[in-house]
Amino acid sequence: CDFIVSHMRADGRALPTYLELEELAALFAAAEPQPRLFFLLCYRAGLRAFEAAALRWNDIRLQDGLAVAIHVRHGKGDKEAYLPVNRALAAALQQLLEVRNGPYVFPGRPPARRCQVCSADDLDCAHVRTRTAQWWMSKTAEAAGLPPGKRHLHALRCAPLHRRWALPAVPRRAARRRGAKGGGEGEGGGGRRARADPSGRTITEG
Repeated sequence: CDFIVSHMRADGRALPTYLELEELAALFAAAEPQPRLFFLLCYRAGLRAFEAAALRWNDIRLQDGLAVAIHVRHGKGDKEAYLPVNRALAAALQQLLEVRNGPYVFPGRPPARRCQVCSADDLDCAHVRTRTAQWWMSKTAEAAGLPPGKRHLHALRCAPLHRRWALPAVPRRAARRRGAKGGGEGEGGGGRRARADPSGRTITEG
């Protein structure tokens, strides 16, 4: 039977905007190497834009020459964290690691006023601005054909999380009986199936 995919969290609040797997594939295919790495850090590692922008090479933990973890020194609420790195992200980091120029993964001009991360560690803040990263996202998403409402960096962070927030799919007939209003349509059928997303991670659905 037909299924309706819920666009609400289990607590009844609307889900944040996120990118579907096909949209992620189009975005990564259209991205230049440096923006692509920035997008992967937001999507796969879950970094916020300001965390990715201020990332330093010495924040990346290596094992046998490959990145295995990212050290977030000052995250939201000034929290510290170590985040795992998957193979696709490690490969993207390795490409820039071989041609790195300076201490920052995404170097830029120091601003008149330092960001909160660099102020906390008394650093020079010579990294890309978050508004520049958002410009990367806007231009790349436009080239990839993404709708205007999804051309922002936060949609990358929400992409791997939306399944955790979403309610299970509800049969259309049952939704009609309850008077529910339908969202987008998904696939019905039983069983679980796995597929790889654009970052190389396997997602199990069903």
